[in-house]
Amino acid sequence: MNTAQAQTWSSSNVFGGFNIKNARQRIDLQLICAGMAQLESHDDYGTGRQHKSDLVQYPDSEQISRLQSLLNQSDYAAAKTLAQSLTIAFPAYGFAWHVMGALDLQQGQVDAALTCLKTAVELLPGDAEVHNNYGCALERHSRLLEAELNYQKAIAINSGFALALHNLGVVQRELGRFRESAVSLRAAAKILPEYANAFFNLALTLKKLNQYEEAELSFRRALQIQPDHTHALVGLGNLLANFGRFNEAEHLFQKVLQTEPANLPAWSAITEIRKMTRADTAWLASAAQVRRACQTPRDASRYHFARGKYCDDVGDYEKAFQHYQQANRLASQIAVPYDPDAEAAAVERIRAGFLRSRIFQSGASSSERPVFIVGMPRSGTSLAEQIIATHSQVAGGGELQFWSGAMNQIMAMSQTYDLDPATIQYLAQTYLQELDEVSTGALRIIDKGPDNFRNLGLIHAVFPHARIIHLQRNPIDTCLSIFFQDFGGTFSYANDLSHLAHYYRQYQRLMAHWRKTLPAAQFLEVPYQGLVSDQEQWTRKIIAFAGLKWEPGCMQFQDTRRMVDTASLWQVRQKMYATSLGRWRHYEQFIGPLLGLSEQG
Repeated sequence: MNTAQAQTWSSSNVFGGFNIKNARQRIDLQLICAGMAQLESHDDYGTGRQHKSDLVQYPDSEQISRLQSLLNQSDYAAAKTLAQSLTIAFPAYGFAWHVMGALDLQQGQVDAALTCLKTAVELLPGDAEVHNNYGCALERHSRLLEAELNYQKAIAINSGFALALHNLGVVQRELGRFRESAVSLRAAAKILPEYANAFFNLALTLKKLNQYEEAELSFRRALQIQPDHTHALVGLGNLLANFGRFNEAEHLFQKVLQTEPANLPAWSAITEIRKMTRADTAWLASAAQVRRACQTPRDASRYHFARGKYCDDVGDYEKAFQHYQQANRLASQIAVPYDPDAEAAAVERIRAGFLRSRIFQSGASSSERPVFIVGMPRSGTSLAEQIIATHSQVAGGGELQFWSGAMNQIMAMSQTYDLDPATIQYLAQTYLQELDEVSTGALRIIDKGPDNFRNLGLIHAVFPHARIIHLQRNPIDTCLSIFFQDFGGTFSYANDLSHLAHYYRQYQRLMAHWRKTLPAAQFLEVPYQGLVSDQEQWTRKIIAFAGLKWEPGCMQFQDTRRMVDTASLWQVRQKMYATSLGRWRHYEQFIGPLLGLSEQG
């Protein structure tokens, strides 16, 4: 189950300690009300110390008390009307702008909230709550660095402000700074040990840091505090599914559905952890309710992917394709548009930049520790990783992103991918440190980053002794499986059959180049059909190629209890099966653009 499918709690999921109807906003009206109690003396206007001035007028105590009373009574419509009138009558009264912005944010009016809270911050620069809520509005607007800065300002004013620490930890995770995120969230949880959201978000961050045992404990702590915390139930279910604990995971998803029958993450997750059958009548009966609850194209896309999976599992192929087609049509609305010409040019640039004469570089590492598994998504790479990672001397690193980032940086510096010994040594050292985070004791560590087939020239230049295993599956089966998988807009080519066919041909062009360029001794081609039909022969070849001694346990890969965070998390826990071979024939009448693909292009 990929992380795009797990619903996380960012700025739109926490509403401080004030439980109002839409609990998806992280603003705290209790703090606002508490701050207003300080206004009655007219000496200070809120915690921001906005002092009275002979040149500036402020509301009288009766108006302030009225606004506070409306907030305490949860009469937000009347409170907003009054606050708006106060901003007109007293434009320098920062607290009214704060209330206006907080209520706009609570109602999902992000642009209006930004305007009001920006004014409030200018008028109340010493108010921690204002900075916190302004950070929430900025985060909702995807202005993450500005949001982070305002959370930090709130904490600088009040170092014990747990909500701001919590929010800072969430935005740090969104920015990919997982260690900093963990520090902030631990601090929030320490200050507010009964705040379930702090433990929930800490669990999500710990999962990103591969600290899975502690992540499970944090999920369970959140549920100990708040047993009906649906996001924690789904999050824990996702984590258990990653480790193959499917029965426990489904129990948690079903627990959510008992109280929230239209909960899309729980409802759709069930289809990803087992084969659906016509006996799943309760699941199917709730489909209409789930669809009505979908509020965005992303939600609707997830719904149709789940319905497609159900129909495919029960053999209703025409209806399955209809759902998958609709799912992809909706997913394309949130994905970056695919540009065939740009993709072809990018592949040609890689081919020209990494000729045989240029991939043998001085300064290269002698390490044989990394093993790279490459291929198209849904081509059997997760299965190959699971088989090798079953070996006692191997650790599976999953889909590491290191080399795609490195290629992008080098491309930005040099149009021809020029490399110098210092750069090569830096990449080798940095990457080996990243592998140490996966395991310090394993002799081999698997990296199956999904785009690494594009990066093999750079990888070989840095690690000329690293093994590369290329998985190949029938191209039509591969592309159809991609079309049927919910990638959440990650792959721009995935939502259109013509684009899939074009991208697959570019992949074939690049792999043909690597076959001619890379040393044959470092490169093993593994046919998915061969692996499925003659498991032991190909498993032995793979283990020997990796420089490892044979272990019979590698034949029982489905029993290995390790983290699998890919779309194939259920499949790799099953014994080898051949039912996925030739699957495309069920859909032949619908997939015209794919039918021209051949094994070698």
